[in-house]
Amino acid sequence: MVADSGPRSCAARASVFLDAEHFFDGFLHNEDFALSVLAAAERAGAEALVLCDTNGGTLPTAWRRS
Repeated sequence: MVADSGPRSCAARASVFLDAEHFFDGFLHNEDFALSVLAAAERAGAEALVLCDTNGGTLPTAWRRS
């Protein structure tokens, strides 16, 4: 779980990065959940949130809102 692993890694003085695999696919399906995962990682002490378009298929047109 994001909220559990961050503090342990920070306590061990490790750099903590969240590699958010498939972030944009998830965001398109459930914005609230995707953003809550990022917020949990930040609260847990992550130094960086890496947002990945793992499939490489998210086109700019997917982000246009009507």
